[in-house]
Amino acid sequence: MSDRIEQVLDGELEREQLSAAELGELERLEAELEPLVRALSSAPAPDVSTAVLWRIRQLEPVPAWLPGPLVGAWQGLRSAAGWLWRPRAVALRPALVLGVLALLIAVPLAVRRSAPANVAAVDTHPLLVQFRLGAADAKQVALVGDFTEWQARHQLDEIAPGVWSIVIPLEPGVYEYQFVIDGEKWMVDPLAPAVADGFGGSNSRIAVLAADGDRAL
Repeated sequence: MSDRIEQVLDGELEREQLSAAELGELERLEAELEPLVRALSSAPAPDVSTAVLWRIRQLEPVPAWLPGPLVGAWQGLRSAAGWLWRPRAVALRPALVLGVLALLIAVPLAVRRSAPANVAAVDTHPLLVQFRLGAADAKQVALVGDFTEWQARHQLDEIAPGVWSIVIPLEPGVYEYQFVIDGEKWMVDPLAPAVADGFGGSNSRIAVLAADGDRAL
């Protein structure tokens, strides 16, 4: 991707200032990134309401109407209730235990069940992954793999003499792939692990980590 196209994506340059070839490359890049943009725009915002309410309960003062001898019991109960209600990875609310403790000191408590705020859904949104190959004599290079049904759907750009590259969105997972040089020669990625393809040859393998890993290997 050229610097001028990056300037258009950053809002520093107008599309009308691109050449026909640059405009075509920009439109192809936008089409490849469209699934990622749709996925990110539909991602739900995290719900932190339970964690906030739990923190507010921790800051509540001792009720003014509570007799002095019961202040210590109240503080102990509040500490126990905070432990029971604190958000955890497992959605567990022992309301029965909390009710027994409340009856022992005759302090009414409202028992509420809610999902823990810190249990995050598994992120399956696509990640941007760069593929790069050094092929000095190539006139064109395509990327094929099990994510394209082994069809040459992605054409790499020559970003420097003999250096070819492309960035595509991929869901987290493990994939096998190869490069196709000039529509004829199939080539593994010399920088990636090689695995047997089941037909006496080899494929390259890449593992795309989930978003919380924030990288692709």
